[in-house]
Amino acid sequence: MLDYENQMLLDLMEEDGLLIMARGLGMERVLQGLIAAYNEPGNLVLIVGASVQDAQYITDELESNSNLGAPTPSRPPRIVTAEVTVADRSAVYLEGGVLFVSSRILVVDMLMERLPTHLVTGIIVWKAHKILESCQEAFILRLYRQRNKTGFIKALSNNAVSFTQGFCHVGRVMKNLFVRRLYLYPRFQLTVTETLARRKPEVVELHLRMTPAMLAIQSSVVDLVAATVHELRLANKGLIDNDILTTECALSPVLERVVVAVLQPVWQELSTRTRHLVGDLRLLRTLNTYLSQYDCVTFYNLTSSLRTTERALQSSGWMMLPPAETLFLKSKHRVFGENPTVISDMKKKNTSNKGNQEGEENPLGLSLEVNPKWECLSEVLEEVRDSARQTTGPLPERCLIVSHDDTTAHQLQQVLVDGPERVLQKLFYQTIGAKMNLTPPAHLFSTADDKETKRKKRVKKKRPLPTKDAQDEDSAKKIKLFGIISQDASTSKTNDDTDNVNSTSNDRAESSNKIKNANDSNSNKISDGGPDNRGDAAATEAA
Repeated sequence: MLDYENQMLLDLMEEDGLLIMARGLGMERVLQGLIAAYNEPGNLVLIVGASVQDAQYITDELESNSNLGAPTPSRPPRIVTAEVTVADRSAVYLEGGVLFVSSRILVVDMLMERLPTHLVTGIIVWKAHKILESCQEAFILRLYRQRNKTGFIKALSNNAVSFTQGFCHVGRVMKNLFVRRLYLYPRFQLTVTETLARRKPEVVELHLRMTPAMLAIQSSVVDLVAATVHELRLANKGLIDNDILTTECALSPVLERVVVAVLQPVWQELSTRTRHLVGDLRLLRTLNTYLSQYDCVTFYNLTSSLRTTERALQSSGWMMLPPAETLFLKSKHRVFGENPTVISDMKKKNTSNKGNQEGEENPLGLSLEVNPKWECLSEVLEEVRDSARQTTGPLPERCLIVSHDDTTAHQLQQVLVDGPERVLQKLFYQTIGAKMNLTPPAHLFSTADDKETKRKKRVKKKRPLPTKDAQDEDSAKKIKLFGIISQDASTSKTNDDTDNVNSTSNDRAESSNKIKNANDSNSNKISDGGPDNRGDAAATEAA
């Protein structure tokens, strides 16, 4: 652990309190230190507020640290979920140790007295900033403090911004936690600054240029935001200060704080037009974010969904302004190009090329605009690979890419695997092409396994030629059953086999003649009507 992490751990161990730190300072490692300190059979420590994924991650980290030789608890903490039965939970509580318990299960067990609350050593609250949103943790702590006056309560949070919302937010959280001490560790704290200054990262900022279409769209969005802000000021002259609500503020996340601080107390008294203007500001800020965050197909789908009658009635009228027409037109040009007849040409090509798109990469001639961030990311990764080839080390070559959200991370993964053009074509045919009834190329959505299967089907399977021993064995079976042999097999047989075939045929002919003569004689005797000859005839037939 780092120096400031050890200091955080010592503060919490010395006296119960609420620890608030900046993001990225290692709140997980502080929790691992608390687990290592209290994970003994004689203790019963409960961790609330953690999801199953968080609990599994911390447990895996403790196991990996034990593999590296770091000091770890005697046994890993256990996770108690709804899958654990009531009898098993009672046994787990009595065994002691550190337990990750969901709030819903813990409330039921405490009310039903399945949990010996008086024997609980302490409770650790994970992500304490959510305690006011979910009342279950606060109720658990109240029950715990009523029945146990000596157990500890320690809370951790890395979301300092959430404590600035509302009136006396920190005081209300500490009151629900039943703690008196507050530990603050921002990035400018002395211990944190000294620790991080020892290994400063090398930061390289890359400034990218937008494409002409993106610049035109951004300029249109800024003009629309300025017009909407002006209308909002005129509609609420004595309510909103001109210095607070500006165009720059409307394009930044500060807009939400301004709306909550100024308009939320009187939201029910505002007119319908004012509410529409606030909603339009949020929508335009989303458009500005999507422009640089996502691809051209996703942005075009968003703008196309706005050009509906329902959306037009809900807006404040910004869609009727000239910048809005530029916004919609340029977003369309990024996907289809500037040719006005491109959509009809695509439909004609799709009709003529049906069934003949097996080997064509882009049969419709799509000119989809690639996000400049994707190209820059590919160049940076290539530089990283080149530098990794020159330097060799004991650790494997890994590169961590941090994205805004899971959607962006998944899309970047596809871009690095399939390439930007292929990813854009997939998005086009899945969204826009599906509405236009366009047939995608067969190779576009085929995986590596599908290609291998098709290749195997095209290869003709040749039957192995039979050996001479197999031919002789097959011919002998045919002779034994039918007394005949095929033409190919007869040519390969020797003269002895031919003599055996002829002798077998002669024997069968002689036996058939004898049976025929016997049947004729028997029929003559029966026709004479002699009663004494019936037994001879029956004996002959039996023979």
